[in-house]
Amino acid sequence: TFQALSYVIDVYRGRFPYEKDLLDMGTYISMFPQLVAGPIVRYEQVKQELHFRLIQTNDITKGACLVIVGLAFKVLLADTFSLGSDFAFSHDPTRLSVGLAWLGALSYFFQIYFDFHGYSLIAIGLGRIIGFTFPDNFDRPYVSRSVTEFWRRWHITLSSWFRDYLYIPLGGNKYGPLITYRNLFVVFILCGLWHGAGGHFLAWGIYHGIFLVVERIFRNKSISIPNILAHLYTTLVVLCGWVLFRSLSLEQTWQYFRAMLSLNSDVAYLMDEILSPIYLVFLVLGLYLSQYKLDLNTPPFFNLGRVSWLIYISLFVACAGYLVVGTHSPFIYFQF
Repeated sequence: TFQALSYVIDVYRGRFPYEKDLLDMGTYISMFPQLVAGPIVRYEQVKQELHFRLIQTNDITKGACLVIVGLAFKVLLADTFSLGSDFAFSHDPTRLSVGLAWLGALSYFFQIYFDFHGYSLIAIGLGRIIGFTFPDNFDRPYVSRSVTEFWRRWHITLSSWFRDYLYIPLGGNKYGPLITYRNLFVVFILCGLWHGAGGHFLAWGIYHGIFLVVERIFRNKSISIPNILAHLYTTLVVLCGWVLFRSLSLEQTWQYFRAMLSLNSDVAYLMDEILSPIYLVFLVLGLYLSQYKLDLNTPPFFNLGRVSWLIYISLFVACAGYLVVGTHSPFIYFQF
């Protein structure tokens, strides 16, 4: 829907002539590698490749490597973190210990990143294999030092879509601060409602809109915050936002926050029911990989010769084995 809207709007604006070939148009609208969740591809980004694609062996190889890395992100990392988040969020939040509440939130913090980033890498890799170059969708969002920066790095193609087709047409920041703040709220209210009609999704959009407005208010103030404090502030805001996002209702969100603040008097579920040495290793690995800059033109291990093939084959076999013995675990963004 977003791709079709961007095409119609761009043609109306005169950015390019309309596509005369029905098959090419249909191919763009129903581009199967990224049809369900993204990245959201603009027509002008692939219009040349729709008419002429040069499929090279090197691109097929790089695309396959990206697919395997994305699959490993989803199957080996995101699905492992889901053990902690699902346990915490599936139990009565009024009976969670403070440690388990924070562990569940941190688990979802990593789960949604590796789940969605993994899907995006698979989509980009599949596109590369069949001759299309899709834009990157993530740029280390968890290294951000402000919520504004976070949204420039998280789901980049969705953020840029809302900017170009909603925020700027509403006036952007051209008509004074009050109009700017209104526009930010409109964008993020609609962003929240796009994910679902539940009150917690609406609250999640308003929540991020408030922080974006506050940051814009203080952006021009002569306030200097150490980088480490700015990073901790952003991480805490985003993590608490994911609690809103993951909860099934505002009531569950409220009770979960109470658990995180250690306000529960009837504690039954403790952190040691999930946290094990292996799970701790995965948390450390997730922290490291979430800071890692992934180059789509040179996937990890790509230049290691035969060793790289051994690594990729091992990752693929590990993912296949995990899928065989595991349960069905769809991508998180498939529900939106």
